[in-house]
Amino acid sequence: MSNPHTYEQIEEAINKTPKGGKYRLLLQRTIDGHKCRAYARIVTLDGTEYWNIEYRVLGLCDVHSRVIKMFDDRQDERKRPHRPLAILNGNDMKLTDEQVQSIVDDIVSKMEAIIEDPCDGDYSDFECYEDEYGRCSNYGSRTLNETLDEICIDGLPGIPADDSDIYISADYVVDIDFHDDYDPGDYWTPPSGGIELDKVKAYIEDVDVEISVLNQETDGYEDVEVSDEQIEFIVEKVNEKICPTSKKVVA
Repeated sequence: MSNPHTYEQIEEAINKTPKGGKYRLLLQRTIDGHKCRAYARIVTLDGTEYWNIEYRVLGLCDVHSRVIKMFDDRQDERKRPHRPLAILNGNDMKLTDEQVQSIVDDIVSKMEAIIEDPCDGDYSDFECYEDEYGRCSNYGSRTLNETLDEICIDGLPGIPADDSDIYISADYVVDIDFHDDYDPGDYWTPPSGGIELDKVKAYIEDVDVEISVLNQETDGYEDVEVSDEQIEFIVEKVNEKICPTSKKVVA
């Protein structure tokens, strides 16, 4: 079957999609003290998924040898004696309350960091309000719609990262009120001030949880069941924890 899209079309879709596509962790290992990851960014064109595979070795430039060792280690692990899965429930694997709480706690921690610095300190594209005559005020607002990736990437209680594929993401919204007190200065006085945040409020809208665990008896992966009620619980509990503390006065 021929590819229905050209390379240029796929590349354009990747460039237009936020962060280059939906994140999916494929494999993660710690080798010689460095965390190594193989992951994909996925874009969809007319119902066809395209996976852009990337590798990353944190804190190290020599990626090639670590990537090879990462996959060699994966093959060795599959030959080890079977370790029982921690969350078997009958014939199904289900997310436990403890694991759900770990997801909530990790999202809250990451969202609090986002509230503290929602744009990584870069407010260069913030624009103040303008009236019908084109006159600018010194205040404005901004709404960010983003996706939080790499939630619980180091594993969950009973689900070690080395024996599982964990992909958890959260769609979130950040509402920002700000003012601009920039002073261009003059011959004697240097410029000062700039964008200051008056209020930051954040909440999550949805959570995507995809977890599969290696069953070493069958050498295959088994999906962990995540109910709609658990997703709703995660969203509710995260928002309960971050909303009351989501206002921050900077100036």
